[in-house]
Amino acid sequence: TAFVGDLVFTLMHAYLADAQNPAWLAALDRLKSDLSEETTLYVGHGAPTTPALLEWQRTYIEIFDAAVAGADWADPDAATASVMAAMSDYLPSEALSFLLQLSIAPNAQAAGKL
Repeated sequence: TAFVGDLVFTLMHAYLADAQNPAWLAALDRLKSDLSEETTLYVGHGAPTTPALLEWQRTYIEIFDAAVAGADWADPDAATASVMAAMSDYLPSEALSFLLQLSIAPNAQAAGKL
C-alpha cells in the first residue's frame, strides 16, 4: 500500500501550474522503481489504483509539455486552445479540466514562451 496524494491523478486533468514537471517526472520514476506491481496506490483524487497509472501520469505530463512547447505563442489565446485540445485528445474528460487551464500560462512562462 502506498499513499501517493497528488503525485498521480486517476484519469483526471492535473495541476501543473507550479511548472515543476521535471521534478514530478523524476518522482514518478522513483516511485515506479520502488513499488511492486501488486501495490495499491491511494491517490489524492480518484479511486485506489495500481502502479500502472504511474506511466499514464508520466505520459500526460509529457504530452502537456510537448503541447506547450509546440504551441504558437504569438497568439496566447490560440496557443492555450491548442494545448487544451491536445490534452483533450489524450484525456477526453472534463474532470478537473480547470486545473489544466490554470496550468498552461505558468508553464509557457517557465519555458520562455510568454
